[in-house]
Amino acid sequence: MIEISQLYEQAPRYLAGGVCASARANAAIGHPLYLARGEGSRIYDIVGREHIDMCMSHGASLLGHNHPRIKAAVAKALGPGIICSHETEHHVALARRVTELVPCAELVRFAGSGTEMSGTYLAHLTTVLGALAAIEQSPAPVSTTV
Repeated sequence: MIEISQLYEQAPRYLAGGVCASARANAAIGHPLYLARGEGSRIYDIVGREHIDMCMSHGASLLGHNHPRIKAAVAKALGPGIICSHETEHHVALARRVTELVPCAELVRFAGSGTEMSGTYLAHLTTVLGALAAIEQSPAPVSTTV
């Protein structure tokens, strides 16, 4: 089994900043919390210590880690194969459900990133307002002008 110190030494060679997300660089303990598994509300680090997961994957693990119903749903979804970058009946069903639950959501667009949605939003503004949208260049974060 690899030790925490070994992982922490290797990580910056392959990961920018030694982590996949800046928030995971944990100054309080001097290294990221390297996990091996999760069960319910508990997470276990690579040396076997148990921790209470106060983050719960930022909501993605709201029902807890390794929940049997979630595992069963994921296994069922994987049955037909992993279909990426193509439309499926599930897109339509989920979009229909969103429009039923959120009355002001007349149409839905699923995207993989905020960048995709920014482009979609700019195109929407251009269409709705009848104006051209331009991105101003600056060293600061990008701003939009309509």
